Amino acid sequence: SVLSGLGPLPDGFYINGAWVKPTQPCSTFPVINPATELPIHEIHMASAEDVDRAVQAARAASADWAETSPAERVGLLRRLAKEYKSRSKALADAMTLEMGAPTTMANHMQAAIGLKHIHHAADVAESFSFESAFCPPGANG
Repeated sequence: SVLSGLGPLPDGFYINGAWVKPTQPCSTFPVINPATELPIHEIHMASAEDVDRAVQAARAASADWAETSPAERVGLLRRLAKEYKSRSKALADAMTLEMGAPTTMANHMQAAIGLKHIHHAADVAESFSFESAFCPPGANG
């Protein structure tokens, strides 16, 4: 499959750092290729319990995230950009299949803008003068 460049496609939801199965049997929703009108994948529809589980995990993770320094956050964003770039062709292929975007547009605009946003966030975080326990006023992380 063209989507194989993204690696194994997940079956469930990404919650608390892992792919997990839905808590109960649920319906799926087909992702349709607009060019062929054929499904390319199916995604699970979350139950209220799945959403609650995700929100609880996000709240718990936010406490740890709040303890990371600006420098650590910049490092994580740079790692994310490197991983995104390594998969940009597969991401563009998936965008073409999912949205019907021309391949050139998906490669040079749609996938590329995501990488630019990540780099921009890292650049801003690196140059912003934060006021926190990690960074006294006027110092950077």
